[in-house]
Amino acid sequence: MGDLAQKNGQSDDVKSYGKMLSADHAAANQKALDVAKGLGMNPPTEPNAKQKADYEKMSKTSGASFDKMFATHMVADHQKDIAEYKKVTKNKESFVKNVSEHCSRQGVVAIGGDRASITGRIKVP
Repeated sequence: MGDLAQKNGQSDDVKSYGKMLSADHAAANQKALDVAKGLGMNPPTEPNAKQKADYEKMSKTSGASFDKMFATHMVADHQKDIAEYKKVTKNKESFVKNVSEHCSRQGVVAIGGDRASITGRIKVP
């Protein structure tokens, strides 16, 4: 999704976040793969059906409409992830803090009422 943001995004903020997202998720995915293999597990080798559908839908947009859709998706997806991590991690505070820092490193996710934004510049109604 990060590569798509760099390609289809209009604002520098979305493109910058896409770059950071790609780098952070590539590193996290590699760590997860290493742990899974060490445990003798066979991790997924491709995105699941929902992830593919989200990507397909977003790949058909660009510019300001992409920025808006991307911001909304990132906020919802990361909120869902944080909620799941809270459920399954034993060291919740440290792990959730790291994920939250990832989300806010570049001022990415700001939520107020029914609005979301990336770096405060892209407003999503």
